[in-house]
Amino acid sequence: MPFEIDREYSRLHDIHEVYGGQRQSGISPSSTYPFIFIFTGESGQTYGYADGWREQDGVYLYSGEGQVGDMEFTRGNRAIRDHAADGKQLLLFRALGKRRPVRYMGEFVCASYDFGTGSDREGNTRKTIRFHLVPVEGAVAPVEDQIAEDIQQSKLPIEDRCCPRTRQTRLSDNRISLRT
Repeated sequence: MPFEIDREYSRLHDIHEVYGGQRQSGISPSSTYPFIFIFTGESGQTYGYADGWREQDGVYLYSGEGQVGDMEFTRGNRAIRDHAADGKQLLLFRALGKRRPVRYMGEFVCASYDFGTGSDREGNTRKTIRFHLVPVEGAVAPVEDQIAEDIQQSKLPIEDRCCPRTRQTRLSDNRISLRT
């Protein structure tokens, strides 16, 4: 893995100039490497994005992209949803402020997603997508110490906590089933 948990990186120089991807989007798939860079931070709240840990189970809730109109499974949203089938890794970074570095939070898998309603940039009600991201075993940042400790101490194998590439099946109602 080219990144270390909890280390700070220049989004421009350390990520995009080396691995490619959209420089301003919150979801940035690389076309030349098996990585999808996803970025979270306080500035997203301006556009109705509310990312963060769901404390009861250690799932990171990540808002889909799209500032106007309903969110759809195109571009970055499709990349996150289909990352396992496409053989891509989800690498999550937290923005530390404008013109400041980003902090690597770890590798995650998209276990599922759901739909909600919210306001778009123009104040109109719209359908939103919220991804349920689960840290890959051993790859969680100490951003939320208790959650990280709970995940690390879990006796469940990774297959029971997320969807590995070879066992993921998407059901018609957008839930994901695991084959054993």
